[in-house]
Amino acid sequence: MSPLKVLARGYSIATGPEGGVIRSIEDVRPGDRVKIRTADGRISCAVEDRESI
Repeated sequence: MSPLKVLARGYSIATGPEGGVIRSIEDVRPGDRVKIRTADGRISCAVEDRESI
């Protein structure tokens, strides 16, 4: 399945400061800059906090 089709269904892909996909809260630290890829663009963010579930 094409990643673009998955994004078009409403999912997003978050990547960390090194460019790798964020799979766990352990992949980022407060203060890290991350990017979120959506179907129509990217969002740049800063991590404020992490919370396990």
